[in-house]
Amino acid sequence: MGLSLAATTHELVAFGGRLSVAGSSAPELTIVSGEELTLRELLSELQRRGVFCRRVRMDYASHSSQLDPILPELVQTLDGIAPQNSRIAFYSTVLADS
Repeated sequence: MGLSLAATTHELVAFGGRLSVAGSSAPELTIVSGEELTLRELLSELQRRGVFCRRVRMDYASHSSQLDPILPELVQTLDGIAPQNSRIAFYSTVLADS
């Protein structure tokens, strides 16, 4: 089994802000992002305790403060893009009340 959002948040306290919750996809599926070496430390500890976890290979720690250095470039690149209605229906499995 994996960890809930609450359990993951509790685990991350020990890492002093070097890791953060990047998302919660299911009751026991929480995504963590942050410093590479610190993530390895967390994964090792969770695996030692028999907690289901795996590393998702990414070029950068999405959904984290590690994106802050590229924020100016991102804002400039997205400048001029405006929201518009979709021509294709969008369906989601996420409930507004969950």
